[in-house]
Amino acid sequence: MLNSNESNFKSFIKEEYRGNLKRHYIDKQKVSGNIDRGSIFIYEEPLSPPEWLYYLRDLSEKKDIKIQDKKVSKAILFLTIKGVKKRTFAIVFGHASSLLKQEYIVPNFGLRVSKSALSIEQLVSIDSTSISRKMFNTRKQSATFLMPEKLLEYGTQNIVKNVHGIHMKSDKKFSLGGRNSLNFNGNIDLLLDLSSWLNEFGDMYDSDTNKLGIPEDLVIATKVDKESLDNKLGQKILNIISANPITKRQTSRVKIIPNAILDLDDFNGFFISGLGYKNSDVTSDFSIDEVNFFERLKRQLKTGSKNVEGILSKLKTDKISSKSSETGDLIDICTIYEAINYEVKYNSRDYILVSGIWYEIDKQFYSALKKEIDDVQPPDHAASITFIGFDPKNHVKEVTKNNQKKFQLDEGAYNKDFASTNKILKLDQEDYTPGAETLNLHGLKAKSTIEICDALNFNNKEIQFIHIKRHKGGASGTSHLLFQSLVSAHSFLNDNELITSHINGKIDEHNAGSNRTYSIPNHFKYAKQSKEVFLVIIDKTNNIKKAKNSNSKLLSLFEMISLRETVRSLEQLGFKCYLKFVPGDD
Repeated sequence: MLNSNESNFKSFIKEEYRGNLKRHYIDKQKVSGNIDRGSIFIYEEPLSPPEWLYYLRDLSEKKDIKIQDKKVSKAILFLTIKGVKKRTFAIVFGHASSLLKQEYIVPNFGLRVSKSALSIEQLVSIDSTSISRKMFNTRKQSATFLMPEKLLEYGTQNIVKNVHGIHMKSDKKFSLGGRNSLNFNGNIDLLLDLSSWLNEFGDMYDSDTNKLGIPEDLVIATKVDKESLDNKLGQKILNIISANPITKRQTSRVKIIPNAILDLDDFNGFFISGLGYKNSDVTSDFSIDEVNFFERLKRQLKTGSKNVEGILSKLKTDKISSKSSETGDLIDICTIYEAINYEVKYNSRDYILVSGIWYEIDKQFYSALKKEIDDVQPPDHAASITFIGFDPKNHVKEVTKNNQKKFQLDEGAYNKDFASTNKILKLDQEDYTPGAETLNLHGLKAKSTIEICDALNFNNKEIQFIHIKRHKGGASGTSHLLFQSLVSAHSFLNDNELITSHINGKIDEHNAGSNRTYSIPNHFKYAKQSKEVFLVIIDKTNNIKKAKNSNSKLLSLFEMISLRETVRSLEQLGFKCYLKFVPGDD
């Protein structure tokens, strides 16, 4: 459906295609229903001869091999339906949707109609973006697996982008689905039934009901708010590309994740309009490095475009494509704008940009999430553990850059000091390779290594796995901390004997060290002690004071959702989870 009743249908079509259009007016008497007006546009474009033709001509004695010229043919039928309010629809044939100007297409029309028409039992597949430790696109198929409680990944927030199913009407089956456009197939008479179906779809869109019963904790922002939010995004990116150099810390809140479910068996990286290829030797490596992206964007943007308007224009027109490893062909996925995930506060409300849509966070959902995060307790019961602050003068390491030696802040130095202060085992930088079950569970490559934890405390009553990470102003560091804690917990349960041997080997190495200042008196032995995970986050002293023991004030929305998932998962595995913020000015 189109969001304008413009009488000149040709204005809906992109300028570059108008030269190859042929227009035909419709006979309104042949279409049943209240048709106000309509037109048909046929688009034809000659196809270039296949490359193999030139090769065969070279082999041919007379070089006169010919094949019949072929053309790409597409068509659009525009219909404006009479009613309480006129609605204009574009019915496309031969993938002609690519000819339409995107600004005229009603956003989420297909999704809203599908959610209004389909019940949970009628679903065939559902595409969504799940927010957890990472943001990732998922597709679930077969109604067998689509019970309401299975629609959303446990412990994640899920944004539904596309649903497909079988719609029943008068004992007839019709397939239905889509996002902006609506894909509709079935046994219908395009002359007798089309008008009534279009009216029904328009009414479904207006009603915006949710027969699927999918929780809607994220509400689409208004058009006015969207414009302001876009400007905030453009200003954020302008600040990033104005920096010299661009760092991960500056880009940490802007993630670029292509809006697609990729066929990893036929994937070899991305192509970004005007910015070049990103080749990938590992098919599962389908992320885009934000620092590298913004460095290239900074070089490529013309001086006159290095402003909010120029940046937004480029984000919304340049595309990300996947590159087929078999054919080398490029397949358009989405615009850069549609791949950006960004969280921002505006007018005292929280918004996120996902798949090209700004969502306002539902207040009740956000309140419940904050309460759950605030209820995660600090490990005050661990009287034997002293949580020291991060000292930017002492917790550093010496590095050489451009033949100059300098000191930089170092978590490793902090972890060593923390373990020494508490006379417990430091396991930071002591890598362990999990077993196959844990590797498969978390999608890790064979022979991937992890750290069991940064420091380990144990006795005959409890085992405390202590994970430590500096908070650098974004979800990336927190994500690493939470992921490490989950993989460690699964490894401990699945590979207990190997983990025990690994820990005791490190105890022996520590006790034999010539520079040790304390000894670990006993070997580790798991005898069903209570299992505890301490998540220790180093943040600025002033931030912690302002938070006043409120965890949610120190974490972003993505971090809170991720933490909620991790805590729930750890508790399901039998681990009690605690959260501690320690001061660390830098």
